[in-house]
Amino acid sequence: MRRKALAVLGLWIAVLAAGVGPVGAQTQAKKSSPRRFSPRQIAFFEQRIRPVLVKHCYKCHSQKAKEVQGELYLDTRQGLLEGGQSGPAIVPGKPEESLLLEALRWESLEMPPEEKLPERVIRDFERWIRMGAPDPRTGKVVRKKMDVSQGRTYWAFQPPRKWPLPQVRDSSWPSDPVDYFILARLEAAGLRPVEDADPATLIRRVSFDLTGLPPRPEDVEAFLAEPTLENYARYVDRLLASVEFGQRWAQHWLDVARFGESTGKDVNFTYPYAWRYRDWVVDALNQDKPFDRFIVEQIAGDLLPARNEAEREKLIVATGFLALGPKTLVGPQEQRLMDTVDDQIEVTFTAFMGITVHCARCHDHKFDPIPTQDYYAIAGIFRSSETLDGVARVRRNVAEGRFAYTSPQDQEKLKRYQQFRQRLLQLQKRESELIRQRLRLRNRPEQARKLDQQLRQLRRQLRQLEQNPPPLPRMAMGMADRPDPRDIHVLIRGEIRKRGELVPRGFLSVLDGQQAPIPKGQSGRLQLAQWIASPQNPLTARVIVNRVWAHLFGRGLVPTVNNFGTMGQKPSHPKLLDRLAVEFVEQGWSLKRLIRRLVLSRTYRLSSRFDPRCYEVDPDNVLRWRMQPRRLEAEAIRDAMLEVAGLLQHDPPQEGSPLMRVGVVRVRGRLQVDLSGQGVNWRSLYLPRVRGHLPEILQVFDGADPSFIIGQREVTTVPTQALFLLNSPEVRRIAQAFATRLQQEVPGDAQERVIRAYQLALGRAPDAGELNQALQFLHSPDTPQAQLWTDFCQALFASAEFRYVY
Repeated sequence: MRRKALAVLGLWIAVLAAGVGPVGAQTQAKKSSPRRFSPRQIAFFEQRIRPVLVKHCYKCHSQKAKEVQGELYLDTRQGLLEGGQSGPAIVPGKPEESLLLEALRWESLEMPPEEKLPERVIRDFERWIRMGAPDPRTGKVVRKKMDVSQGRTYWAFQPPRKWPLPQVRDSSWPSDPVDYFILARLEAAGLRPVEDADPATLIRRVSFDLTGLPPRPEDVEAFLAEPTLENYARYVDRLLASVEFGQRWAQHWLDVARFGESTGKDVNFTYPYAWRYRDWVVDALNQDKPFDRFIVEQIAGDLLPARNEAEREKLIVATGFLALGPKTLVGPQEQRLMDTVDDQIEVTFTAFMGITVHCARCHDHKFDPIPTQDYYAIAGIFRSSETLDGVARVRRNVAEGRFAYTSPQDQEKLKRYQQFRQRLLQLQKRESELIRQRLRLRNRPEQARKLDQQLRQLRRQLRQLEQNPPPLPRMAMGMADRPDPRDIHVLIRGEIRKRGELVPRGFLSVLDGQQAPIPKGQSGRLQLAQWIASPQNPLTARVIVNRVWAHLFGRGLVPTVNNFGTMGQKPSHPKLLDRLAVEFVEQGWSLKRLIRRLVLSRTYRLSSRFDPRCYEVDPDNVLRWRMQPRRLEAEAIRDAMLEVAGLLQHDPPQEGSPLMRVGVVRVRGRLQVDLSGQGVNWRSLYLPRVRGHLPEILQVFDGADPSFIIGQREVTTVPTQALFLLNSPEVRRIAQAFATRLQQEVPGDAQERVIRAYQLALGRAPDAGELNQALQFLHSPDTPQAQLWTDFCQALFASAEFRYVY
């Protein structure tokens, strides 16, 4: 009896030690859980569980911790149930689903990290969770807010400065302020830049960089005759004024804008009007639209004043930037909306500011001073906007939804198009009904045969309808403000059913943007666009200047072109980057002016000659002692082949692109879309960009995946590239056309024809050895001449020199 009394006394002492009496304990437990716990269960927690948590967990997972790891608080029952970044720590009654137990067992995480707990203690936790995780602690989790004040000292969040030119020993070498900064770093490292590139190499380099096409032989010949800096500058101006400039540089931007012509993901519906945004980018770059205006129109063009209907249409088309991202079309509507908002936040801040704001969706940013509250302040702006892309919902394999713009003149077309879609829906519904009936009659062959006949007839009607859609009305994807803009709640761990605090719409607090005023009744998109495009924004000009530098030199001054945060690399020449950014803004945010000064600089005009001494000191050419040899992108390789063969169509296709079918993309089955691009002679910019189904040449030569934001493409060298150039029927077709062109332009002399081939393909004449080798090959007696010349042209296409600029 005495032992029993002592045991009961110990139980009551344990309960009282928890800070509540027997009734209070039950009451408090009831508030924090859906069931009552007995005194014995509470005592088990106090004796077996709480001491372990205090000793091994609280220093990293409690309100008193200096820095809470993983946003997981273990000093309250609420904290255990809510969990941290990985989800709830425990599932009462289900130890097999409890992450805390996994971590204690060292199965996923290893907690505590210093030493694994004894098996006896782990079994206690398993038993505790199985009994429902009794826990009398009633405190609320007060999650600590990130202090962004220290983050403001980071270099990228400081305003750029117009640094004075550095002193250099060889003041005769620089021809632009750019060159002073480059030479100063080289001299400090005891290095000298290599000599200038020869004229033929330079004109080929700048032609591809500015237009994505090889120079014409007559232009090369004229420049070689008088290779002065003035003639080079005139040639650069001509390239910048050409339509091909916008087509070339639009592809760079479309990589960043994750341009695609379908939704991708689970149900891959086409975007029949995505091409309008692509063409808008081409026009904007050819017009040298100031980059600050370029930003504002893409984020909030629909909210800008327009002088007439044509201008209004273009401004709405520009907002396709936000509308054409990859989308999930199944699942809860609110989840899909928030996923679209997340895509819009990611593309906006990565493209224009080079920071990964989207990483703060589920928790404070791990590396940059971006709290979750900032993410939802921005998310409220996009959630108060409507994405009008034509695929808001899916009904019976047909995407439906509003577009942002329909031409007033095309209302009749729109009516016919809607009737077509309605008829399509009716036939597809009937098809589904017949299939269900057919399954029910599988044991009744006579009746089933009648249904089979009806199905075949119906499917003929469907194919005929799908293959002959009516003309599409003039519409556009884009954005619009919702009629009821409002702030939104933080979603704990990004889960739509777990709401936290309500956050006022705003921008990034690390840049003092949190308090930006948003007028009543507006989403805040226009204010966000103006804030990003402001000269006072320390990131925007730096980021675009760095992108341009990377395209021209093969490596950015900040190598991580999409990430200027702490996980990105620091600039190799920070003062040069600052000065370029400041002058870019001073000179009207002109991309053409920036590109012109860079390609006229002495640094750009350097040879790519290898220097063993420089390589030993700077193997990655970070200091820019030479021009880095670069492989052409997939589009430039294909376009160059078509150009030298005389096949390239420079004008864009009418009404968009080869992809003008409306429906779901399937590898097999009806509504098949030709995605190969074979037999098409438009520039590669206009090839279909269906997510998950890129044309083969783009896949082989590292084309940008339109599901991702690509600031700089990977460059691989793999056997499939050589095999493609040697075996592709499309390459063979173009080589045959090249051979035909040579025969027509140089009909008699084989030697002159070989020289012309080299001039067209490589921008130079062959040397004596190359000429003799080609002539020997072309005089093979056992092979028809047409085949020999096609083989020769194809060999030029397959050469490394054709695919690289030096």
